[in-house]
Amino acid sequence: MDALSKHLTGPFWLAALTLALAGCSNAPLIGERPSDPPPQVVSMGARDSQGQEYLTWKRISAFGPVPASLQAVGDIRCMRVGIQLRAVGYHPHALDRAGNPLPAGGYFCEVGLPGSGGPPPRMVQQDGKPGWDRPGAFNAVPDSELQRGKSECEQAKPASYPLAYHPHAVDLSGAPFPQGGFLCVE
Repeated sequence: MDALSKHLTGPFWLAALTLALAGCSNAPLIGERPSDPPPQVVSMGARDSQGQEYLTWKRISAFGPVPASLQAVGDIRCMRVGIQLRAVGYHPHALDRAGNPLPAGGYFCEVGLPGSGGPPPRMVQQDGKPGWDRPGAFNAVPDSELQRGKSECEQAKPASYPLAYHPHAVDLSGAPFPQGGFLCVE
């Protein structure tokens, strides 16, 4: 689990989801570009039934749009917390709860429309390894595909699991996977 995921898991996203839904006004939550002071993860002062603190971002307007080169990474980070979440904001110097910069920056997530519109995700070469061009196009893994997904992900990389599924995902050669494709993560 990366540093951002460690800080932004569980109850945090309940708060982020609430913020995202409450923010459905004409005013944008994020800025035109990342600004100072950077956003910081903060406690909401409450805990869930398992004792986990509810966390949120302070200074959301300090986020700027997600750069195109980071959209896939941002979407996957958001989807790990909630399959319906997509990255809409990014700050390269976002801070953790202790005020330290998050190593890869921070993403602001909002509820998106998984898998809607656009072409299906396509497997591409990224740094010499296969990866997905549009992970945000994936949907939740259907119960009927979960076992197959677990098997395929573990076969590809033993510590991975299926985060999402797309019935028309495209392989490296440009042909659809016969039974759809899985977004596997560790």
